[in-house]
Amino acid sequence: MNNNLFGVIHGKNMKQITLKNIDIEANIVDMLAEVKITQTFKNETPETLQTEYTFPLISSVAIYKFEVEVDGGKTINGIIKESYEANQEFNEAVKQNNNNSDKRASNNKSDLFQFSIGNLKPFQTTVIKITYLTELKNDADIEQVRFILPATFRTPRHKLSKGSFFHKNNNNSECPISIIITCKTTSVINKIESPSHFISTEWNIDGNSKIARITLTKDVQLLDRDFVLIIKSKDLDQPRAFLEYNEKTSSNCIMLTFVPTFSMTTVRSELVFIVNTSSSMRRDALKFRKTIQSLEFLLYSLPQDCYFNIISVEDNHYNTLSDKSHQKSKTIFSKALGFIKNFELEYNYEECEACETVDIYEPLKWAIENSLSDMPSTLFLLTDNNVENRDVNIGDFVGCENLIETLTNVGRGYTQFLATNERIEKKLRGMLRNAVTHPITDCRLIWTAANGEQDVIEEIPALFSGNRFTFYCIEENEASVNDTLLLTANSLEGIIELKFVIENIVLEGNKIHALAAKKLIQSFQDGNSYIHNQNNGYMSEEQIEEEIGSLSNLYNIATSRTRMKLMVP
Repeated sequence: MNNNLFGVIHGKNMKQITLKNIDIEANIVDMLAEVKITQTFKNETPETLQTEYTFPLISSVAIYKFEVEVDGGKTINGIIKESYEANQEFNEAVKQNNNNSDKRASNNKSDLFQFSIGNLKPFQTTVIKITYLTELKNDADIEQVRFILPATFRTPRHKLSKGSFFHKNNNNSECPISIIITCKTTSVINKIESPSHFISTEWNIDGNSKIARITLTKDVQLLDRDFVLIIKSKDLDQPRAFLEYNEKTSSNCIMLTFVPTFSMTTVRSELVFIVNTSSSMRRDALKFRKTIQSLEFLLYSLPQDCYFNIISVEDNHYNTLSDKSHQKSKTIFSKALGFIKNFELEYNYEECEACETVDIYEPLKWAIENSLSDMPSTLFLLTDNNVENRDVNIGDFVGCENLIETLTNVGRGYTQFLATNERIEKKLRGMLRNAVTHPITDCRLIWTAANGEQDVIEEIPALFSGNRFTFYCIEENEASVNDTLLLTANSLEGIIELKFVIENIVLEGNKIHALAAKKLIQSFQDGNSYIHNQNNGYMSEEQIEEEIGSLSNLYNIATSRTRMKLMVP
């Protein structure tokens, strides 16, 4: 199957059904965003077309609602089924000639969400609605967060050079795009801005200084870059713990979020910079230059006792500055600057379009195998959209998020996304500061119930000063706002203890549960789940399939290992 296009497609050549308009509504509450994408497609031919729908599965979002509406008729909701159960129902429906649609995960394209819609009659319209949940992204300012709507959902490993919901149709027909965002924070909103687009902001909605509404100020037919929204609100860095009760599962889920600030001791460290210098990177000279500027800034900012190396990743090979990391000196620093200057900016656009995706595995493997054993090592990955451990990634959001998220999760690091026109200094300083301080280890969370019972959770994300920490925990036992959370960790300075009290508000629903389930699913896929940790990193494929299927089915979350089932009249 040729997956060059997303959306509603038909025929052996997978032609795109005309996309008439896109409406995007986002509701931001504190650190979470619920995004509904409504797409209207029309069969503008006199023929009945057999169609299917394709949407990318992005690792950091939880797709938990899917709706199909044909010609203003009733809305049919998608229901997640475990693969075996969905297959049985599908085969039975085929025998009975039911027009049954289901999501069919491709074995070699496991991050695509695909299923058959069925027949679209001549000049018939269909409306697809997808709703997903996501956390807001980390930002350099501790009282700022950013909401990112990707301009394209293409997946480079599938060579989806044209795959996008937000680009013009192949027939160049107009496709209006509207974006409306409602933002609600726990404190007064001080500033809202977009470094990517012109926006209009309506403040003090219903007389509330904590609520604002944002819209695009110009008619948009094409999103040629990410839509980025930066929100600044007082006390966004302060600890908050929310409790959500899910009536369906009779469970409670806690979401803990805060920005830690530690005064940590700087230690002698090794930093290895892996830079994507492939032709796919060079075809955007401005973006490539921004990446080189980031690398140069980091090199100039390195402490004198720091050891470093550089790996340049080309289309089919990689080059290293040295056979091992060396301490910063005038000689090695001069050699590094010369190495950077040799990165070629020229490119052949025709050749770039045909390039295979850059393989980052071998450079990562080399960096890990050749790391110094007598000091902490950190890997920086600087890339755009065609590749992406410890740990720290600097990259363009478009198309690379799945791989970036996996690398940083497994490598226990974090990611910063830089827009082309954003200043880099503040973000890079924070990342470098964390890279040359001793890692915080042995993190665990002690959940103490009002009755004194305790639950100790050891699968905790890494802690970095100035980088937002967000953690979820689903508890099947009774929980209350009187419960307390104690986060403990070890550092060179001694034991760190942070105590949190759950907010005196009990939310109802499944949004926090869904994000928590998505995090669990991702940990099973990445091989670092609590079950992996209990079994020395091992978990059978059957176990993984069962755990993911159970979570997906329970919380109606789309994954590569489950299928979505709906009946289309």
